[in-house]
Amino acid sequence: MNILYIAHERNMGGASRCLVDLAEGMKARGHNVYVTVPIRNCHVQKELERRGITVIPVFFVWWEYPSYWKWYLKAPFRVLYAFEGLAVHRIGRIIKMYHIDILHSNSSVIDVGMKASVKYGVRHILHFREFGDLDYQLEYFHGKKKCLEQLNLSGSETIYISHRVEEHYKDYIDAARTRIIYDGIDLRYCCDRREKLTEKVIFLLAGFLHRNKRQNLAIQAAHILKQRGCNDFEIWIAGQPSAMADSVKYTAELKSMAGDMQEQIRFLGFVEDMVALRKNADVEIVPSAEEAFGRVTVEAMMAQMPVIGSDSGANPEIIVPGETGELFENGNAEMLAEKMQKFVEHRQWISAMGAAGQKRAKALFSLDTDLSQVEELYINCMESSERGHN
Repeated sequence: MNILYIAHERNMGGASRCLVDLAEGMKARGHNVYVTVPIRNCHVQKELERRGITVIPVFFVWWEYPSYWKWYLKAPFRVLYAFEGLAVHRIGRIIKMYHIDILHSNSSVIDVGMKASVKYGVRHILHFREFGDLDYQLEYFHGKKKCLEQLNLSGSETIYISHRVEEHYKDYIDAARTRIIYDGIDLRYCCDRREKLTEKVIFLLAGFLHRNKRQNLAIQAAHILKQRGCNDFEIWIAGQPSAMADSVKYTAELKSMAGDMQEQIRFLGFVEDMVALRKNADVEIVPSAEEAFGRVTVEAMMAQMPVIGSDSGANPEIIVPGETGELFENGNAEMLAEKMQKFVEHRQWISAMGAAGQKRAKALFSLDTDLSQVEELYINCMESSERGHN
C-alpha cells in the first residue's frame, strides 16, 4: 500500500510525534510511506528523514486560525489560503508519481488533503487530534458547520483520538465514517523506577508552553504549598513556546510567576530525551484545560509515573483516580496543591501507582495496537474503493 501523510506543523509537538511513529510503523509493516511537510527543513522533516522516511515539502496554510488574532493578521492568512489550489496541484503530482492509495491528514486544522482526495480520487482520512477551539482557541475560516459539511461531502474517513473529541464533533460529522483510535505510544518509553537521588518529590510538566496547557496552575499550587510549609518538592517544566506570539508572552509570564521559587521551579526548555528525564522525576502533572488525548500522560504512565490531571478533556479516560494517579477540578490550583501534597507526604504511592499506570498504558495505549487499528482502516478504505469501481 502506498500512503501519503500530510503533516500540519513544523515543530515536534505531540501530534507530530504521533505522526512520525505512525509513518515509521507503517513502513516497518511493509507499506511505502511518504510525508509532506508545510515548511522545508523543519524539525518534523529532520526527524522523519532520520528514521528513513521520504519527505516532500509542500507549502500550505491551515483552514483555521487563532480566534484572538486581529484582522490584520487574519487577512494575509486568508490570502495565502486562497492560493491553496497550488498545494493541491503539487500533492496531485505526488499522488500520480508514487501511485498513492491513501491520503492521511495528521490534523483537523488542515483541509489540503481533503481537497486533493476529491480532485484526484484517492481515499482520505482526517485525524482529529485536537478540539481546535477548546484547546488552541482556533476558529474555522468559514465557520465550523460549513467547513465540516465539506468534510462530510468529501467522503473522508475520520479518526478521533478520544471519546471526548468524538463528543465535541458528533453534531457536525457523519458518524458512519468515524472511529475512535487512541494514540499509540512506543514501548521504548517504558522504564523502571529509578533509585531516589533526592528526598524531594519531583513533579514534571511536559509539552509546549501554551495558555491552555495551564502550566501556571502548577506554579500557583507551588506557592500554595510553600505557604503551608510544604517544601520537599521541585517542579520541572520541560517544553518551549509554540510558534504563536502569545505562547512566547505566556512563557515570560510563567517565569515571572515563579518569583522567589525559581530554584524550586525549574524551566528546562526543549528536552530531547524525555525517557531519561522521567527516570529522574516522580509524578507528572497534566493541568490542561482540555486535553484531546494526552500523549504526555501515557508517556508518563509508561515510565511508571503517577499522573495528576485535570478532570477535563480525555484525562478521565486515561487516568484511574487512586490507582494510576489523581484528578483535580479543572482550573482549581488549590485542589491541585492538595493532590501534590499527598504525594509528598505518601511517597509509597508513587511506586504503587506508577506500576499500575505502566500496566494500564501497555494494555490500552501501545503503538502496536494503534498501528493495527489504523492499518485495518486503510484496508477497509481500499476494499471499499475497489467495490466502488466494480
